[in-house]
Amino acid sequence: MKELKWDTHVKRAHKETLPGRAVYLLSGCRKRAKSKKLDCLLTKKWFEEKLKNGKCELSGIKFDLNTSRTSRSNPFAPSPDRIDITKGYTPENTRLVLNLINAALSDWGEVPFFKVIEAFNTHTQHT
Repeated sequence: MKELKWDTHVKRAHKETLPGRAVYLLSGCRKRAKSKKLDCLLTKKWFEEKLKNGKCELSGIKFDLNTSRTSRSNPFAPSPDRIDITKGYTPENTRLVLNLINAALSDWGEVPFFKVIEAFNTHTQHT
């Protein structure tokens, strides 16, 4: 395995704290909002409050703040999801969900996502 620089270790460790992860997520939202010419009205405090809850707003599954050392991303890490993709990152339009869920929602939206969840639940109850 490639040896990491000291500053990379520090950045990873910082992202595993609530304040560090809040800054990291806010920075990402600001960059995406700017590139899409959208508003970003979220704050570090907003992220810290959501992270203190510790759970995905859609699934209730606990967030994992550990940074993945073996893959590009952690499926159980928190990820800001815009409910209406035509609007910016505002407290009313943003929820904190699992990275895994946000990836599915960003590609296909809620309707197919929830259809798969419903089918999965029905199928697993009958097997």
